[in-house]
Amino acid sequence: MIDVVISGLASIRGVRDASVSDRRSTAWLLSLLAGLGLLLGIVGVHGVGVHGVLAQRAAQRTREIGIRIALGATSAEIASVVFREALLVGVAGSAIGVVAALGLSRFLRSLLFGVGESDVIAYLSGPAVLIATVLFAAALPAFGATRVDPVKILRSE
Repeated sequence: MIDVVISGLASIRGVRDASVSDRRSTAWLLSLLAGLGLLLGIVGVHGVGVHGVLAQRAAQRTREIGIRIALGATSAEIASVVFREALLVGVAGSAIGVVAALGLSRFLRSLLFGVGESDVIAYLSGPAVLIATVLFAAALPAFGATRVDPVKILRSE
């Protein structure tokens, strides 16, 4: 009988966790920074964010909105004008982002664990979050646009 000393025992799970911990921490950091970027994009700094831009655009169209209301447009129709413009911006930004992601797919594959070059979920979830964010940011300007008093607008002319 031979006595053998065994050292450095580790489970397969422990070895796997140690090998992907660096990538996992990079992914968490990127997710945190992406969330912060998304929040700053919605709220903006000094009114330069999605919400600020949409609110400014709705304020610029106050005369048009007042005329539409005076001609009998419903609140839903007025809100849909603001949401339609916001949706156009969101879809354009999503298209640019997907094209950029496809161009940078090799780099993204090296950073993100388990994401392939043609991972459909990754390429659809980003635009979905962006469009939902834009529509969320457009809610307050759309609500404000429905509250325009057409009498005040038309008297100011």
